[in-house]
Amino acid sequence: MTIGRKKGFSRVSDDAILKECTGLVSALISNRCVNDGTSDKVGEMASAELLGAHLDGAGLRLEIVEPEPGRGSLIATLPGREGPAGGLTLMGHTDVVPADEQYWSVPPFEGVDRDGAVWGRGAIDMLGMTASMAVALRHLAVRGFRPRHDLTFCAVADEEAGGRLGAGWIARHHPEHFRDRSVLTESGGFPLPTDQGTKLECFVGEKGTLGCTVRIRGTAGHGAYPYRTDNVLMKLPEVLDRLRGYAPGPQLDALWLRYAEGMALPADWLAGLSAEDTFDETLDRLPVGLARHFHSVTRTTMTPTIVRAGGKKNVIPSTAEIHLDIRVFPGEDRQEVEAAFAGLFAGCADVHLEFYGWRDGAVSSAETPLWSTLQDTVDELMPGARMVPALSSATTDGRWVRPFGAPCYGFGLFSTAIPAEEYFAMFHGVDERIDHESLLLLRALWIGVAERMA
Repeated sequence: MTIGRKKGFSRVSDDAILKECTGLVSALISNRCVNDGTSDKVGEMASAELLGAHLDGAGLRLEIVEPEPGRGSLIATLPGREGPAGGLTLMGHTDVVPADEQYWSVPPFEGVDRDGAVWGRGAIDMLGMTASMAVALRHLAVRGFRPRHDLTFCAVADEEAGGRLGAGWIARHHPEHFRDRSVLTESGGFPLPTDQGTKLECFVGEKGTLGCTVRIRGTAGHGAYPYRTDNVLMKLPEVLDRLRGYAPGPQLDALWLRYAEGMALPADWLAGLSAEDTFDETLDRLPVGLARHFHSVTRTTMTPTIVRAGGKKNVIPSTAEIHLDIRVFPGEDRQEVEAAFAGLFAGCADVHLEFYGWRDGAVSSAETPLWSTLQDTVDELMPGARMVPALSSATTDGRWVRPFGAPCYGFGLFSTAIPAEEYFAMFHGVDERIDHESLLLLRALWIGVAERMA
């Protein structure tokens, strides 16, 4: 399959492009930049230097920033005729989550190229996209392309732990790469077949985040004497029952209604999912994966994820902790969210809540030149496919960009070689891989958008 437009694409063969893309993805995977959120030894500097070496000599302005030792991010810029404002920033991260090798079909950190795909941790999330951005930028620079405004590629550290040392650091110290610009990052564009043709989710916004530690107090004692003790573990069922009481209803805003209609859902589904009083009842009739997604993007959610208590078999523990992952619907007020949780434990003197890590959700408009440019490019690369604006329940480095007011979308362009449900399962899952055709599509997407914005 030949991918691309007449302008610019014919100058490099698909075979050469593919070799460059697969080699770079494989090398990034092999760097094993595993970020579990607790270690400072992730080592993204290796990938920043790898990408910098790949781009060196192409006439780009290259800078590597290192907020902490080894935590490097690359900023590569193709200078525009009229400066940075109004330009395009492509942003990919270089860190990955851990992988349990015993469940993989291939070693997860060797970047194995087989069966028409590159396999390994991060191939989808999001080293394939990051590599294709670097390849596209190099090809544009080598052939003398000069954008109207700066075209910037940020390969950033630390996304998997919140981005403080990557996109967050750049936002604080080099905001010119995000302010008054358009930004593309992870990760929509997986083809979803419908009766009305292929749909491509484009994530125009994401939910906010809030952490909460629920601390429960009891009284320590000897495990041999359980009678009339204040064992904190015995209080956990009641605490969990109270947490189950947090069940906010759906918020069916304009973005949701546009999404539901744009995805060409069956008529009975659409009717039920368009009204608050029938929404949850309709969810009960949907496939579980779809129902979970629709539930998540229409309300603030709370998930207990970690329980800690006790340290020795013969000691009655005096304290326990339950950690909550709270994903906040855009526009909700922090004080109101915290008050709702505090209300669940009114009168419970032995329960204390500690909130932390608030970050607002944010949504970019889908009525922008960037949206039109993306759809025009999609029209040539995947004829008949239509973009649909969507809210992401997961967090990305877009959180650092949207406060500047510029449009920031999570979008790529992936092939049908891998079914959509497999793409979604590979995020933080096993046997993660990106197929060759998707790498060609991604590289073509970045070039097509850059050329149209010139």
